[in-house]
Amino acid sequence: QYLLPWLLESVHSQVDLVTACLLPHPLECFKVASSFDVVSSSTTRLKEGLKRLLCLMPYDVINLQVWDYVIPFWLEAIRTEVNKEQIFDFKILLRFGLFY
Repeated sequence: QYLLPWLLESVHSQVDLVTACLLPHPLECFKVASSFDVVSSSTTRLKEGLKRLLCLMPYDVINLQVWDYVIPFWLEAIRTEVNKEQIFDFKILLRFGLFY
């Protein structure tokens, strides 16, 4: 009830800050909780981060301006850090996310 309005206000008032948090390799000060707290592979961190990014789309937290800025960073990270054997998981995530 209160989280979505707060999040949307944050996105509108602090676009640069929110956008920096949504990058695949955020600054150290933005690495709070989630997969950054445990020892995991970069592929696992990318997959979990992309899932979180895509989960924000139905709530209009990710607008076109933010999407256009962050997605090239995500695609480049996937291209350079993910093995060909694991790329299928990312294809599924991206296809699922584009239906929103």
